[in-house]
Amino acid sequence: MGLGTMMVDLASFGEEKFNAKGWVNAACKARHPDDSMEKYLGDLEMKLQLMAESIAGSLEEQSAQALLRVPRASRDVLRIRDDAISLRSTVSAVLNKLNQVPLSLSLSRCLFYGIYRPSF
Repeated sequence: MGLGTMMVDLASFGEEKFNAKGWVNAACKARHPDDSMEKYLGDLEMKLQLMAESIAGSLEEQSAQALLRVPRASRDVLRIRDDAISLRSTVSAVLNKLNQVPLSLSLSRCLFYGIYRPSF
């Protein structure tokens, strides 16, 4: 049985009470009877090593991507904060202008305050 056709079940590796000896024994029982034990264990070791390298590479790539997203997210937060400050300033200016309007337009003012209730 070649390295490519060997099935390796990694699900049990994530279990809290993983039993390495039991896993190896179960894997050995699953080998084809025509394969020598030494060859089978060598192939199994190679397969596990390749899978570990693949997982490590994937984790490294995902970590690098996450590190790139942090500065971008920080910039987005700062931009949103600046937009909120600008919006607050604009709303304050509109409210100041409304307060300067003669009392004859008090209905417009009431309508505006009915739609928008500032919280500052």
